Amino acid sequence: MATPTGTGRTGTFTTEPAASEAMSAVLAQNWWLIALRGVFAILFGVIAFAAPGAVMLTLALVFAAYDSAETDRTVYLKDYANDSAAAVTG
Repeated sequence: MATPTGTGRTGTFTTEPAASEAMSAVLAQNWWLIALRGVFAILFGVIAFAAPGAVMLTLALVFAAYDSAETDRTVYLKDYANDSAAAVTG
């Protein structure tokens, strides 16, 4: 069932009891991962206050690597789509 999730967006999710219980069981078993994520977020914030220059450099390098990988993937997929279209059209 499509349900409005905000302005101009539509999401699909289930409210069935079985799915809800399954998700609750997974969260109950893996609660420590959520806690660990919070600990890392707090640690990152403390390091950001202690060494803002190093954090900014690290973030810039991470985003640059992500952007480079995303660009390479996009170019590869466009080339693949063009090759597939050429193969289909002869």
